[in-house]
Amino acid sequence: MSNNDYFTIAYKILSYLKYCYENGQDTDPNILKADTFDYIAATIHSHATDAK
Repeated sequence: MSNNDYFTIAYKILSYLKYCYENGQDTDPNILKADTFDYIAATIHSHATDAK
């Protein structure tokens, strides 16, 4: 699967929103810039591995 196909991008956006919701953080509307998707993926991955 490509890193920039629809389902990958939708997953990253929804995962970011879920993470913010579950941790009581406000979302950043600037996060929807294309260059931030790698940051989102890295943040979610690091928090997921910390939780294990």
